[in-house]
Amino acid sequence: MWDLPRTTCTTCLIVDDTARWCHVGDSRLYLVREGAVAEKTRDHSGAWLLVEQGLIEPDEARRHPDRNFVYNCLGGDVAPAVETSAPVALRSGDRIVLSSDGFWAPLTDDEIAKGVTDAIPESGLRRLMKEAEGRAGIHADNLTYVALLAEEKGEDLLDLDSLDPEQMVTCYTPEAIEAP
Repeated sequence: MWDLPRTTCTTCLIVDDTARWCHVGDSRLYLVREGAVAEKTRDHSGAWLLVEQGLIEPDEARRHPDRNFVYNCLGGDVAPAVETSAPVALRSGDRIVLSSDGFWAPLTDDEIAKGVTDAIPESGLRRLMKEAEGRAGIHADNLTYVALLAEEKGEDLLDLDSLDPEQMVTCYTPEAIEAP
């Protein structure tokens, strides 16, 4: 029996200029490199299962009736299968976007890549948010994103000083997050 969805989750941990992410459900992580989506998480939805089985094309999954049927989630009766990435070395100019399905579903990968690589990424992402909301109309799901821009700054790859002062960022040393 498939569990009814409770919530989805996508996380990203960056240590020493290396990213690693994990997720459950259909919230996504996009790694945008050199203006294109280099990697993204795999949805845990009924529609994406059909794509993986070769029964429908990825574009069809966006409109399929099972697109919001999430079979892998947090908080259900069945323990989730958390999917974890391999470590990915970040490069200057990389962009990481974590988002809910309400944000990514109405948009194409190319639109997301273009928006996050805009000369002013905050403006590009705001435009994407409005576009996603407009396309989804009254049926818009929750629209949420978090973006991280990797820029060289001295010896550190990530320029955390460029973040909006209203955002809360917690930085941990590698020693503080060592596995038990």
